[in-house]
Amino acid sequence: MQEIWNAIVQELIENDALVILGKGLGVFEVAAKFLEIHSYSSSFVILVNAPRTVQAQLELLHHARGCDRPTTSINNEYTGEEREAIYAGGGVVAVTSRILAVDLLTGRVPAEKLRGLFVWDAHKVSETSSEAFILRLYRQRNKEGFIKGLSDCPEGFGHGFFKVEKVMKVLFVKKLFLWPRFHVKINQCFAKDEVDLVELKQEMNAGMAELQGAIIDAMDSCLVEMKKTNKIDVSELSIESALQLSFDVTIRRQLNPSWHKVGPKIRQIVEDLKTLRRLLGFLQEYDCVSFLDLVDNLRGSIHTDTGHPPFWIYTPAGQRVFDAAK
Repeated sequence: MQEIWNAIVQELIENDALVILGKGLGVFEVAAKFLEIHSYSSSFVILVNAPRTVQAQLELLHHARGCDRPTTSINNEYTGEEREAIYAGGGVVAVTSRILAVDLLTGRVPAEKLRGLFVWDAHKVSETSSEAFILRLYRQRNKEGFIKGLSDCPEGFGHGFFKVEKVMKVLFVKKLFLWPRFHVKINQCFAKDEVDLVELKQEMNAGMAELQGAIIDAMDSCLVEMKKTNKIDVSELSIESALQLSFDVTIRRQLNPSWHKVGPKIRQIVEDLKTLRRLLGFLQEYDCVSFLDLVDNLRGSIHTDTGHPPFWIYTPAGQRVFDAAK
């Protein structure tokens, strides 16, 4: 994969762009290679939106590679004077959006000296996010510095309308580079070292199969109740679609225009479907004692954010879930 990572880094070097990779193609390695180029005192790059685990890994990696100025992480434990000194030292600085916005407004960050901003998880950027405010401030004060966006969550750009265009507008970039798993170069790379994959499947025992059937029936009861409302396209309400993660987004998108008119019962059913789908996943991950404890806790959660008790608990299928979990 080295040649693939080098090609992506080269695209980032040459262009202000948004780069979207497929899952598992080494987004961390791409970011580490690009930021390593700027890990010296005469450069100054800020990494935005990166989680703490990524910041720690980058710092360790750059230390191991002997970088002049390894990635430095800033959090709320640093005073304003300490942060200003870190910015003045150059190199790669990873900082939270909230702190960076404050430091830009107060002038602690010398925006005119910034080589650029590197935005991690670009799919999380929106027109109203803190990152958008930071990028506008930066671009107003620095017309020459670069802005790079990186993401390995293609599905994150499928929510809403024109999400890719909106993100690119917020990032002030005009170029988009896509590296899916079916990219010609990636396929050629994988073909060199094919993996012999052996998949083992553990069959469910009778108790687990009974629980699975009860949970699916409870989801079906929720869907039947939801079909009684006239605010949802009933053609998309099926067990098959309810089992998919995108179902929540689909339903919420249909309900958003009239969400303030939707009653607490329907709102709770939307949450119930999320809960039941998670239960299906936990059924294969938890042992029987942990799963029973989880189900008992759900039974006790009568008070909800919607103000309506969970609908599925009081259905015959819901009672079967509790009985089978024992």
